[in-house]
Amino acid sequence: MVRLKNHQGYKKSINNSKGGFYFPTKDDYKFAREADIKIIYQDSSIEITKYKEIIGPFYWDVNDYVSTKIREQILSKRKEKQSVIVGVPTCNSQDHIYRYLIGDKKHRDLFSQLRVIKEMHPDWDVEVVVNVTTLSNEDKTVQVIKQVQKEAKEKLPSIKVTLIIMSFKTKVNAMNAIAEYAKKKDATVLCFVDDDTLHYPENALLSNIEALLCSNGLSIVAPIYDPGPPNSIWERIRSLRWYYSINISAPGESMVLDVASYPKIPYYLNSDDLYLTAYFLDENATDPFRRVIINKNSHALSKLAGSNILDGLKVLRRSAYGVNQLLSFLPPEKSVLIKKIIAGESIFSKLKKIKSKGNNLDVFLLIVWNVIRLPIFIMIKIELSIRKYFGVPKKTINYDRDSGTSYLID
Repeated sequence: MVRLKNHQGYKKSINNSKGGFYFPTKDDYKFAREADIKIIYQDSSIEITKYKEIIGPFYWDVNDYVSTKIREQILSKRKEKQSVIVGVPTCNSQDHIYRYLIGDKKHRDLFSQLRVIKEMHPDWDVEVVVNVTTLSNEDKTVQVIKQVQKEAKEKLPSIKVTLIIMSFKTKVNAMNAIAEYAKKKDATVLCFVDDDTLHYPENALLSNIEALLCSNGLSIVAPIYDPGPPNSIWERIRSLRWYYSINISAPGESMVLDVASYPKIPYYLNSDDLYLTAYFLDENATDPFRRVIINKNSHALSKLAGSNILDGLKVLRRSAYGVNQLLSFLPPEKSVLIKKIIAGESIFSKLKKIKSKGNNLDVFLLIVWNVIRLPIFIMIKIELSIRKYFGVPKKTINYDRDSGTSYLID
């Protein structure tokens, strides 16, 4: 049951606007919503705990969030026994979550990655925490995860499967709840993986964890993101940015970091992965991307959200809102760095690179992509400017699962 304290005060103070978006005031922090969440362990024991939505503040650098003392403790334990939490935020995924976790004879799955971790490091504690956001009685995801718990106990008893059930929407809320659980359990490594993302080769996830443990500071590790082979012209258009760009940002499909370095992310933030990338960027270093480690020995394979043109345009619109929202909050130094990630190379540089490979169709499709993309971003910029001028901020961005994000192995 969600309880909203002093609802009228919350509604009154929420009208603060920055960049056309809701931006919290000091008073807003008093009115964060609170709810009970249920934790179901593999032995069927149940724990009820509280979760409070995080309104703020934002943390813009890992060194500002993690004290020097804790940082030294983290680095000193890098070569010791690790306790790994693999967090899977999910919602309405009953049609594919079983295959993603357990798999079958012909499909790769998450547990094949975890088996490799336990084979190489049998002394490590490894636990999968699936956070299910229940939005309706028709969602059978909870029942599926309970079945996974039973089968995992028989097939892979050395790995625990824990289920968290919460009523709050948004992926960020689910991530925050998983991180709170990991900190409560004194885990050392936190891996976030989307519920429709496969890793390859079979040691990919272990390779990401080892890359983190081998780093000489607090970092975030991500694999090379691969949208998979396109099944339509539209998917090919949307895949171009991945095929002809350098990976320098941690994709939300798969991220690995120290548990203690995970910040509390305000629940209304849409671009969780871009925010975490900005959080680990070091604008004071010669190489500001030094704390964002893209592991070239690891790949994350995931079908692009919005595989048909209608869903794709919805995803593009939501993405444009999310990017503008983050940029309106970021400090200037990090905003410049994030804009470099978003823009990547110039359109002309990309066209030249594609043309050098003799792919004239992709040259044409890239032009089409920018003809579609630029007007959407311009229209949203205009809308947000009007909202900022009249003090009517945009408070929410649609986080619901897109109908086009069917599981890759279907």
